[in-house]
Amino acid sequence: MQGALLAAASRFTGTTVDQLTVKVAPIPAVPPEQASQKPLSSAAAEHLRQAATVLEDPELKALFLRLASLASTA
Repeated sequence: MQGALLAAASRFTGTTVDQLTVKVAPIPAVPPEQASQKPLSSAAAEHLRQAATVLEDPELKALFLRLASLASTA
Protein backbone atom coordinates (compact mmCIF):
# COMPACT_ATOMS: atom_id res chain seq x y z
CA MET A 1 0.00 0.00 0.00
CA GLN A 2 3.04 2.28 0.29
CA GLY A 3 2.96 3.28 -3.38
CA ALA A 4 -0.76 3.99 -3.33
CA LEU A 5 -0.48 6.10 -0.19
CA LEU A 6 2.42 8.14 -1.56
CA ALA A 7 0.60 8.67 -4.87
CA ALA A 8 -2.57 9.79 -3.09
CA ALA A 9 -0.60 12.16 -0.84
CA SER A 10 1.16 13.61 -3.90
CA ARG A 11 -2.17 14.20 -5.67
CA PHE A 12 -3.69 15.76 -2.55
CA THR A 13 -0.80 18.14 -1.87
CA GLY A 14 0.11 18.89 -5.49
CA THR A 15 3.76 18.15 -4.73
CA THR A 16 5.89 15.03 -4.86
CA VAL A 17 5.60 13.08 -1.63
CA ASP A 18 8.29 10.44 -1.27
CA GLN A 19 8.00 9.79 2.46
CA LEU A 20 5.03 9.49 4.76
CA THR A 21 4.98 8.80 8.48
CA VAL A 22 1.91 7.23 10.02
CA LYS A 23 1.49 7.18 13.77
CA VAL A 24 -1.04 4.87 15.38
CA ALA A 25 -2.23 4.99 18.97
CA PRO A 26 -5.00 3.13 20.76
CA ILE A 27 -8.07 5.08 21.77
CA PRO A 28 -7.88 5.63 25.52
CA ALA A 29 -10.55 3.85 27.51
CA VAL A 30 -13.21 6.07 29.05
CA PRO A 31 -13.49 5.53 32.79
CA PRO A 32 -17.02 4.37 33.73
CA GLU A 33 -17.71 7.49 35.80
CA GLN A 34 -17.12 9.68 32.71
CA ALA A 35 -19.28 7.51 30.47
CA SER A 36 -22.51 8.61 32.12
CA GLN A 37 -24.08 11.73 30.66
CA LYS A 38 -25.57 14.64 32.52
CA PRO A 39 -29.25 15.18 31.85
CA LEU A 40 -30.18 17.96 29.46
CA SER A 41 -31.58 20.96 31.31
CA SER A 42 -35.08 22.19 30.60
CA ALA A 43 -33.61 25.53 29.47
CA ALA A 44 -31.35 23.80 26.94
CA ALA A 45 -34.30 21.75 25.72
CA GLU A 46 -36.35 24.90 25.21
CA HIS A 47 -33.53 26.48 23.20
CA LEU A 48 -33.39 23.37 21.01
CA ARG A 49 -37.16 23.50 20.47
CA GLN A 50 -36.97 27.18 19.53
CA ALA A 51 -34.10 26.53 17.13
CA ALA A 52 -36.05 23.68 15.56
CA THR A 53 -38.92 26.03 14.66
CA VAL A 54 -36.72 27.95 12.21
CA LEU A 55 -34.98 24.96 10.63
CA GLU A 56 -36.01 24.14 7.08
CA ASP A 57 -34.36 20.71 6.92
CA PRO A 58 -36.96 18.23 8.24
CA GLU A 59 -34.37 15.68 9.36
CA LEU A 60 -32.34 18.25 11.28
CA LYS A 61 -35.53 19.66 12.80
CA ALA A 62 -36.55 16.17 13.94
CA LEU A 63 -33.11 15.62 15.49
CA PHE A 64 -33.30 18.89 17.43
CA LEU A 65 -36.75 17.96 18.74
CA ARG A 66 -35.61 14.44 19.62
CA LEU A 67 -32.66 15.84 21.54
CA ALA A 68 -34.94 18.32 23.33
CA SER A 69 -37.15 15.42 24.39
CA LEU A 70 -34.26 14.02 26.43
CA ALA A 71 -34.40 16.92 28.88
CA SER A 72 -34.67 16.25 32.56
CA THR A 73 -38.24 16.59 33.76
CA ALA A 74 -37.08 17.40 37.28
